[in-house]
Amino acid sequence: ETATEKSVLEFILLKAATDTVSEMSHDPLKTHISKLSPQEKAQMEMRIFAMNYLESYRSATVDQGLVPPRSPMQPGFTQKFRQNHRDSKMLTVLARIVDSGFSDEVGYKMGLKEKLYRNIPTLFDLISSTVRLGKSIITGTTLGWAYSKFVWGVNIPFASFLLFFLVSPLISAPSQWLNRAFRQQGLQPMGGVVSKTLYGIPYAWVTFGATIPWVLYSVDAMAVVKAMGAAITANPIVQTLGTFGEMSLPWLPALAIIPVLTEVRERMANRKAIREGKLKLDKLDDSVSLSDLANPKKSAIALEGVKRASSFLKRQSRSPVV
Repeated sequence: ETATEKSVLEFILLKAATDTVSEMSHDPLKTHISKLSPQEKAQMEMRIFAMNYLESYRSATVDQGLVPPRSPMQPGFTQKFRQNHRDSKMLTVLARIVDSGFSDEVGYKMGLKEKLYRNIPTLFDLISSTVRLGKSIITGTTLGWAYSKFVWGVNIPFASFLLFFLVSPLISAPSQWLNRAFRQQGLQPMGGVVSKTLYGIPYAWVTFGATIPWVLYSVDAMAVVKAMGAAITANPIVQTLGTFGEMSLPWLPALAIIPVLTEVRERMANRKAIREGKLKLDKLDDSVSLSDLANPKKSAIALEGVKRASSFLKRQSRSPVV
């Protein structure tokens, strides 16, 4: 390992140990630990340290970018392979392409879900894209369709729009993978003309599958939506609501103020979060930086935490270690 990698690893260990001490010194965890036996307390400490170590490692390498994207320290499915072949640039590039199929944004925690994310390609991308679809399906298929039709002039049938919206994870999931693949190679997807070209060619291929259901089943979707619409409009309750809607039609322009109020509320919430975050940072005694490595007290805490957690970390499946 290089001097930079060694310094970053020491920083990660120190950060994890400091977070562990801070976490264990606050209630309700502090009260819970005081009631445990010495053996149970040691196990709890090792478990907390292990979780903080894994998160600190992922944050330092992936989020903060303290090491290059192709560094053997970067976590991933092929990390051990890259460590054994660190002198081969070609093998490192190919290995990082394999790594891009497995999310490094999550997955480095304990639990079955994270283990599946680490070992099944594109699983995280498909699940996260589907979850986003579920959260936005109501607004997307109502206000989204109306906005596209009346503002942008995209005059396609609602049934076709609905079908395309439902298969949108087949676009967003490959896009997430492609963005990750570029990031792990140290490239910016839209950084320049060359980068845009390199990104656009595979993007067209990996997202092409989303058009297949839309082309094959668009007519069937229109028939289904038409039948559902006829059944819904024949309902007496819907007819009553329709009459009420016609009476309320003159007041609909007043709804235009809702997005304005939403924007104002979000800006106020952002300012409050920034203000509170600044106050929190000013009062934070447990923050860690590379300069803290020279602090004997914090270094001793880190070494003690490493000593207690080493046996536990060895049992972690695919834990990112150097």
